[in-house]
This record gives sequence, structure tokens and C-alpha cells, in this order.
Amino acid sequence: MDPLRPISQILATLARQRSTDTPGATPLGNRGAKHDPNTLELAPSTPAPSLDARLRERLGAMGKKTTRQLAEAFVETVLVSEFGDAMSSDPGLASLTARVTSDLLANEEIASELSQLLVTYAESGHSPGI
Repeated sequence: MDPLRPISQILATLARQRSTDTPGATPLGNRGAKHDPNTLELAPSTPAPSLDARLRERLGAMGKKTTRQLAEAFVETVLVSEFGDAMSSDPGLASLTARVTSDLLANEEIASELSQLLVTYAESGHSPGI
């Protein structure tokens, strides 16, 4: 199973919700991600190398953090990668990241898989100067 599949499904739901909830707003999916808005899956079946590299770099550089802190960094990195770097300056990013992280960690099966994935990224990443 692709470890990012649950994340891509959540991103698709968020993109659809955002585009219908905010009249006149640019849907999140149109801010940088290249995908067909009619599909359920935003990300390819395997992570794009740029997303994979971003995750390894960011999580690897974080050092010893809690699962929640690593998960929030993971979610934020995935959102910014999917919706474009402009998303990082969106004032709602922190609350969106916190909500998505809470939802992911609330499901025991997803939380367990995510925790394993986070450890893999944190251990395979690199810290500056190492």
C-alpha cells in the first residue's frame, strides 16, 4: 500500500471542500498542483521525487521531536508541495495543518502507519553538517 494514499485522499477532499465553501476564492488545487480536479487522487501512486526529497530533508533536520510535531511538519510539507509554495504564506495553513494532523492521528491504523513513515523519513533524512 502506498503510505501517502490516505494523505492524497484527504487533500482531494480538502480541495473539493475549499472550492465549494469559498465563493470567488482560488481553489487550493489551482494554486500549483497539476491534476484533474475530477479525480479523487491528487498525488501519483508513488511520491514525486521532489516531495520525497522535501520530506526527507525537513523531517531529517528536525531531530528528536514528538510524533505530533513530525506529523504536523509532514502534513505541512505535503500541503505546500501539492498546492504550491504560495500555500506556505496562507494564513490558514497552520490551522489546516493542525486539523489534518489531528484527523490522521485520531485513526489508530493511519496513526500507526504514519508514525512508521515518519520514523523512516526522519532516519533517512539528513541534518545540516552531518
